[in-house]
Amino acid sequence: MVEKAGIDKKNMLRSVIILVVGLVVVLTLLAFVLGVKFCFWNKLHPKIRAAFTWCQSKLMFSSIFRAILISYLSTAISACYGLQAGLSNGTTNFLVSLTTMVCLIAFPAFSQLFLAKRQEKVADKAFKLKYGTLYSGVEVYGKPESLSFTTLFCVRRLMFAFTVVFIHAFLVG
Repeated sequence: MVEKAGIDKKNMLRSVIILVVGLVVVLTLLAFVLGVKFCFWNKLHPKIRAAFTWCQSKLMFSSIFRAILISYLSTAISACYGLQAGLSNGTTNFLVSLTTMVCLIAFPAFSQLFLAKRQEKVADKAFKLKYGTLYSGVEVYGKPESLSFTTLFCVRRLMFAFTVVFIHAFLVG
């Protein structure tokens, strides 16, 4: 199937290696940030804490969430096709598709938990600048149930991806 798409195995292997290295770097940075924040925070020099807080305030989470939400459907369809092909495309492709699907399922759940725990902060301007993409276009003030629209939006797109990819198995004829 890879050869039919015009992709040679050498380029595919290079892309997978880049993806794995990128994931390792991101997970290492995340572990470092969480370790600093929750384990070593009190032991750090005040200037290092100030620099860390400044860097953390400059991160543009809103743009990251926007990219995830925009590409959610196409990523879900690609992951579904990878899962449908199973191990016939290779173990690496299957594992990448499986990992992507797990992340796609986890994102709405974690965004729902994140917003539910910070429900009183959603009206705050600084919070909205940083995380506002998770509830943009939705009037959330005083309406706790409206925070679940992002979750419903993602679940709807995920169901659509499953339908597009797996509907042929249920067609009669």
